[in-house]
Amino acid sequence: MTRLDKHASATWAALLAAITAGAAGATAGKDGSTSGPVRCEIRNTIEADAILLEPLVYADKSTSGTYTISVS
Repeated sequence: MTRLDKHASATWAALLAAITAGAAGATAGKDGSTSGPVRCEIRNTIEADAILLEPLVYADKSTSGTYTISVS
């Protein structure tokens, strides 16, 4: 690996980490998202060179329905 390749890899890793942190921060502390009978969470993980966003919903009682997630 050349010096330029190492620099590019480090830059991409830092960028992915910043995006992941931003996604976590954007979803933290929204009204009602962490408390109440229905709670929502977006779990983000880095897998290889991609970021996986996984929407999760928790409920105190059995429930059914639909939801949407939009990333922009």
